Amino acid sequence: MDKINKIIEMTCRHFGVSEKDVKAKTRKREFVVPRHAAMKLLKENTNMSLKYIGQSIGGRDHSSVIHALGAMEDLISTDKDFKKYFQQLSDSVKCETGKLPDTIIYMWEGKPAPIVTNKTGAAGESQPLFI
Repeated sequence: MDKINKIIEMTCRHFGVSEKDVKAKTRKREFVVPRHAAMKLLKENTNMSLKYIGQSIGGRDHSSVIHALGAMEDLISTDKDFKKYFQQLSDSVKCETGKLPDTIIYMWEGKPAPIVTNKTGAAGESQPLFI
């Protein structure tokens, strides 16, 4: 499975919807939010153009992707629960696709837990370090 399909599949699984529904022309919120999330994740985790991202998500054009990215930023900045939910998905996608963030801070009982840091090993490969 290529990276594009993996990100779309993971997004659909996370939101509990089918790929068919996410790629469909429907404007139902239950499918629009996962569609927008998939577009944001494709933009963040690939070098795809906006045009190609749109084509990969049901044949949409680049302006639909621009709208989706803005809508996701608005939702993430106004809904703390959704922000956490999306961050979990984003972290999972990065781990699955090999694009680990430099630092992940996990919360434990409302306080920062041990930090996982992505350090470079002797051969230049990325190695997690648990502190």
